[in-house]
Amino acid sequence: LLETLAARGESENLSELVNRLVGDPEESVRLAATRAVAQLGNAASVGILVGALKERGPAYDAAAASLIRLQGDGVVTALMQVCESGDPAIRAGVFEILTERRQAEALPAIRKAAAEADATTREAALRALTALGTADDIAPLVDAVVATQDEAHRELLSRALVGIAGRAADKNACFDPLVAGLGKADDKGKICLLGVLPTLGGQKAFEAIRTYLTAEKEVKRAAIRALADWPDNAPLADLLAAAKDDDRAIK
Repeated sequence: LLETLAARGESENLSELVNRLVGDPEESVRLAATRAVAQLGNAASVGILVGALKERGPAYDAAAASLIRLQGDGVVTALMQVCESGDPAIRAGVFEILTERRQAEALPAIRKAAAEADATTREAALRALTALGTADDIAPLVDAVVATQDEAHRELLSRALVGIAGRAADKNACFDPLVAGLGKADDKGKICLLGVLPTLGGQKAFEAIRTYLTAEKEVKRAAIRALADWPDNAPLADLLAAAKDDDRAIK
């Protein structure tokens, strides 16, 4: 019956009942109700469903799918309230849902969470920024690359920078913060930021990478890898020169 009602999509006078059945003692009914919420639920459904996001499994999958599809007054507001504080696992799940929903209005909460101490929350927020962030996020993310000594954190920051730079309509707006960061970063930070520049393309980014072809060891290799990832054949001469100079540098 729940599946039929959901297929009909007529939620009038049914939302409260379906929300209640999400807590039914019979698992098959709980899952059916959780799936039906996508069509029959309301803003009150958010608080009922998010508890299922604590650990992966059938209940998580059903709740996440419904929260991604659920529409109606107050739904986005309820999701954003959940992601601002509380259980890190639940917040991480909500960040994923907001990302799938492409809810750009959640960016202030996502940006705040990306700087939190809790690793689960921070990593989920950075993944959300990778998909939803804007050029305004480049400078704070670059500063975080410069500041961190955590390799896993730096990798997530790098992915976020690449994702944002790749979507940016104005590549020049991303360029200055990246170059400023290169001037301040240690070698590992430089390696990370050099890997972002090919996403921007353009002559300025190309020349910025070339200045590191005379750097020491790993930074030089990172510059060569960045040129190898360049979107056109402009770096061919530099890559050939690097190969002749030191065949180990190109590996």
